[in-house]
Amino acid sequence: MIPAVLASPSWLRPRPKRKPRILQAQPYVEQIVEPRRGGRGRDGAEWVEQCREELALAKRGEKRVFISALHSLPDDEAIATWNASEASWFHGGDYDARELMLHMERRGLPAMEGLLRYAEGKLPSAVLGLIRVESPRVAPYLAQVLAKGKKAELAEKWFLTYPKAACLGLIPAALGSDRTVASASGHALRYLASTGQLERIRATARRWDGDVEREIDEVLSDDQPTRVPTLPSFVRLDALSLTSLGEALPESAREHLALMLRFTPTLPAYSGLREVRA
Repeated sequence: MIPAVLASPSWLRPRPKRKPRILQAQPYVEQIVEPRRGGRGRDGAEWVEQCREELALAKRGEKRVFISALHSLPDDEAIATWNASEASWFHGGDYDARELMLHMERRGLPAMEGLLRYAEGKLPSAVLGLIRVESPRVAPYLAQVLAKGKKAELAEKWFLTYPKAACLGLIPAALGSDRTVASASGHALRYLASTGQLERIRATARRWDGDVEREIDEVLSDDQPTRVPTLPSFVRLDALSLTSLGEALPESAREHLALMLRFTPTLPAYSGLREVRA
C-alpha cells in the first residue's frame, strides 16, 4: 500500500484559511547582550561634521553611507539619527553588519527602533545586531533568518539561548496577518518544540486567552509548505527504484517523495517523511 502522503499529499489541497489575530505584547525585560562602553569612532570636529553631512545626503537619497558614520556622533545625536533613518540610507553587507553589532552594543536599547527598521529592509545585514538583543521583538526577524537558511545557525543559537523571549515574540507573529512572517514564526516554533521547548511554548500561549494555546497547537502540527519548489532538471524519477511493502511506487509517488526531500527543513524534518518511514 502506498502511504497516503505520497498518494495524495496535503500540499495539493487548498489550505484552510485562518483568521489573523492581534495579540497584546507581554511584558519582558529586554537587554543588550554584552553591552560595550565607550568605543567612539574617529575624533575631531571636522570628521564629525563630515559624518553629519554624509548622513544628511543619505537622508535626501543622494548617497549611501556605512553605519560607522554614526560612531563619531554624540550618543544622543547618533541614536536620534539612527532611529529616524531608513535601511536605504546604508550600504549593508558584511562591513555594515559588523558595525551594526558594535552600534547596538554601545547604544543599547534606545537604538531598537532603528534596528528593527533596518532589519525590515536589510535583514541579512541586520542579523549580527539582532542577536545582540535579548527581546521578543527580534524573534520574528530571526525566524525569517532561520527559514531562509543563510546565517540560520546564528538564529538557532539565539533561539536556544533565549527561548522565553523567543516564545513571547513568535506566538503573536505566528498568528498575525503577515503570511510570510507567520509562516517563518510557525517554523521557528516547531524548531523550538523539536529541541524540548514544547511545554514552554504551550505555557507561554496560555498567558493570552485559551484559544491561543489551541491555535498554536494547530501551528505546531501544520508543517505544510507554503510554496512547493520544482524538482531540478537533473533529477531522474525513473532512476529511483522504490517500493512500499513490495509494491513499486508509481512515478507520481516518487515525485512527491522527491519534493518532500527537497523542501523539508533539517530540523524539524517534515512530518510526512515520518509517515513514509513508518
